[in-house]
Amino acid sequence: MGMKKLCAVLAFLLLCLSMAACSPKEKAKYPTDNVYHPETDSHFMYAGYDVQMTESPDGYYVKMGDTLYFIDKKTLQASPLCGKPNCRHQDETESEKLIACDAFFTSSDCPCLEFQNGYLYVCAPDRLFAPDAQTAIVQMKPDGTERKVVATIPDTAVDCLIHRGYIYYADRVFSEEMDASYGIYRVPLDGGEKELIMPGNLQGGQFSNLRAYGNYLYTLEVASEERFDLRGVNLLTGEQLPILDVADELDEQTPYFKDGKLFTILVHPGEPENPEETWCGEYVLSDLEGKNWETVPFSFKSREENANYIIVSDGKDYWRYTLPYMGMSEKPYLFQKLDEKGNVVASIPDGYHISVMMPVLGGEDHMFLFNTTEDYHEILAVNKQPENGELKVQTCLRVSTDQFYRAITFDRNGDYDQIADRG
Repeated sequence: MGMKKLCAVLAFLLLCLSMAACSPKEKAKYPTDNVYHPETDSHFMYAGYDVQMTESPDGYYVKMGDTLYFIDKKTLQASPLCGKPNCRHQDETESEKLIACDAFFTSSDCPCLEFQNGYLYVCAPDRLFAPDAQTAIVQMKPDGTERKVVATIPDTAVDCLIHRGYIYYADRVFSEEMDASYGIYRVPLDGGEKELIMPGNLQGGQFSNLRAYGNYLYTLEVASEERFDLRGVNLLTGEQLPILDVADELDEQTPYFKDGKLFTILVHPGEPENPEETWCGEYVLSDLEGKNWETVPFSFKSREENANYIIVSDGKDYWRYTLPYMGMSEKPYLFQKLDEKGNVVASIPDGYHISVMMPVLGGEDHMFLFNTTEDYHEILAVNKQPENGELKVQTCLRVSTDQFYRAITFDRNGDYDQIADRG
């Protein structure tokens, strides 16, 4: 009888141990597959643009000038992320009151705005949050409350994103002899030491255009205007992936994603003796390791055929838009949704004149265009679901040029001085 009880007790203990081993607490905190998870992954469709932007289940966050806004998904109307009563937000003219607004964040050379696991993360390169020579990563609730600094990175960082529990940033520093060293580092989001994950290889080079997808991080390694290398690293194993050595290419090869594959453009400058007629470009797809490349059907064979347009992917669909430079902003802006063969499915209405280079590709519902005039800066939302071949456009936010370029300076004692005109 005693032996049976002993066996029963042992069996019960083994069952408890097996259940504990399968407890949700023991499961991986972050995914380790090559599928996009918006709750934990960097929102790659918002990364790398002049205007910082990210998405939450209820809306969008965007930083315009020194003010952080929330755009409601239902109304597409923007409001400063500040709940203080009687606060005038971006309309304030006194520096002390402007600083006191919860939506106030000074501009950063290291743009980072992410929404993950129910929290918003913002880069704050000022003494409200971080000491000298540091940029703070500030965590807050969706309404902008309960703020705390979760990490700091050097103020020399030039690009930054948050992905699966780590802050990744590109840094470039100079010695007293003005020799530059650069690399990509990561810091745990919940605290820890920095780790170099990708050292720089090129003389006088730097990293830019960071993107993360699944277990991989991608970047452009640039040296002067003569060399652009698309590189990657496996974030689980540390394996370096020299995806594309495009030293003879003219254009930067910004990495995008399409249906779980890597998507980019290769622009060949042509033969030196006849560059105009031999210049061509091809859009290509590969697996996430940069292998098994294939050319997509809508590659182009001449400058005239390309006509200053570029095709990108938001992870699901192809989009084509005008490159508004060399006088292009004076012409109507082209923005189109394409099918898999490059045929036009839908377009924005005629007559828009957009002066900012790149659209923010956005998630399932909206894409965003940014326009700049002498008098104002504005954000336009494009509904991704076409109606009768037309993509509806709605203005979300318009900020005066004076408000957009306003800045705060510091006096010699480290205190905030009055408002300055950055323009």
